[in-house]
Parts: sequence; structure tokens; C-alpha cells
Amino acid sequence: QRTEEAITTMRVLGSQVVVPMLIEDRIVGILTLGTEHPSEIYSTEEIASLLSVADACAVIIENSQEYERLRERDRLVAVGEMAAGIAHEIRNPLGAIKGAAQCLNPDTLPQEAREFVHVIVEEVDRLSRVLAQFLEYTRPYKGNPAPTDLNEVVAATLRLLSQDQDSIPENITVTQSLAHDLGPVMVDPEGLKQVLINLFLNAVQAMPDGGELTVSTGVSHEAADDTRDKDRSLANAHAVITVRDTGCGIPPEDLSKVFMPFFTTKRQGTGLGLAISHRIVKSNGGRIEVASRAGEGTTFTIHLPMARA
Repeated sequence: QRTEEAITTMRVLGSQVVVPMLIEDRIVGILTLGTEHPSEIYSTEEIASLLSVADACAVIIENSQEYERLRERDRLVAVGEMAAGIAHEIRNPLGAIKGAAQCLNPDTLPQEAREFVHVIVEEVDRLSRVLAQFLEYTRPYKGNPAPTDLNEVVAATLRLLSQDQDSIPENITVTQSLAHDLGPVMVDPEGLKQVLINLFLNAVQAMPDGGELTVSTGVSHEAADDTRDKDRSLANAHAVITVRDTGCGIPPEDLSKVFMPFFTTKRQGTGLGLAISHRIVKSNGGRIEVASRAGEGTTFTIHLPMARA
């Protein structure tokens, strides 16, 4: 059907010659030439000239598209800088509002007013967390990748969270399965710890009635999925961290959005935790993936490059 539509269009245009405009192996346009009543066919020299014209048009189209991409990038950078400036300005009056609310003496206030003061402080704290994470997201990531013992970072992060029952309550069973033959991994350990804390807390929040949190490490020899930038793509052998929970899962329609800034399904969520985690992993030369089934749980998988000898 598509072919028939194309042929019909060419006939309407009176096309005698159809030349693709190519950038490498990608078609960016089509050049057609012809008349309603052709008197003679085009010579080989004329077609060769048309090919040269098509090549020049392709370069112009590519340059124009690149210029538009640069303009859009500059616009987004300006918007981001403006938003970061606004966030900075909002934090100061928020602190003043919280301080003023906390200065009120609860003993002199009626019960209803006390509840309002509590709501003010609670919502100011929540907004402050959103602003803090937003500012962190807008700052350039300055990680320091180095050969790192992945198992030690995972174990240290779990030890840190296990000391606080609010982070990992008693009804959550934590299982570790760490590969013993795992070599050093090129990653910023502090950045990785931040990513793991976010994934662990998300997993716990997905299991309000209890469940199992499983953390495993290993080595995968799969080829990298992202081959657009060959210099930054993963090597054939790379380390893998898997964080799996038995919680409520993520609906299929939301899976493609989980790493988008400000997307969240939690009432108190900021929607920036996974976006920041995605940026940290990517900046360390890796990738992070998610798989989930509603009602069965969610699995996050982190792929990181192995340290070269």
C-alpha cells in the first residue's frame, strides 16, 4: 500500500527521475524531476549532475537540522539555568516560613491551629527536598570513576540502611548474592552508593506489607545495547548489579517514563531520584534498565564497565 501511494505521488508529480538525498546511509530527502509531457529521457551526464545536486541538498538539510538542534539545546540550557536560579531564590523564603512556624508556641494555640502548623512544616520540608534534588539534577555531574570493589560498595550501602529501621523495616527480608570472582569496576563509588540507596528505598516503599529485596552482582558478556557512541559503549564484559523486589510492580504504561524527571506515582515522591540515578550511571559509562510486572515486583539492572588492566 505504501509503495502504491509513492508510485501514485510520483505520477502526479510527473517524475522521470527520483534521486535520494543521502547522509551516509540515511535518507534525509528525495529529489524528483520531470514534466507532464516528457519529450526525451535524461542522459547519464544529467543524472550524474542531479546526484551532485542531491548530495549538496542533503548537506544543507543536515546542517539546517543540526542548527535547529543546537538552538533547541541552547534554549533548554537557558531554561534550566533560569529554573535553577528560581529554585535557589525559593529556598530562602521557605526557610523563613518554616522558622516562623516553628517559633509558634503550640501550648498557646488551639488544637486545629497546631495541626495547621504541623502541615506547614511538613510541606515546607517536602518542597525543600524537591528543590534540593532539582538543584542536584541541574548541576553538572562531577564523578571520579576509579577501579572499585563493587561488592564492597553494595555491602556498605546495605549496612548503612540496615542501621535505620525506617529505611529497611523488619518485614523486609534482604538477600545478597555477590559474585566472588568479580573484578574491579570503573565507577565513582560515592555516585554508585547514591544510586543504590535510591533503588533500595524505592524497593522498600514498593513493599509496604513486607516482601523480599534481593541484591546480586555478577559479570555479563553481552554486547552493549547502546552503540551510538562507540567510544563510550560498554565492553563485551561488564559488571551487573541487580536489585529485585516483590512489591506492587510498575504498570506497563509507566515503564518507559520511570527515568524521566518529575515523573512519580508516589504521593510524597519528587520524581527526580531515578532521573539522577540514570544520569550518574550513564556518566560512569554504564546503563540502567528496568523490568516489572504489576503485582509481581520490579527489577532494576545496572551495567558498568570493568576496569581494564
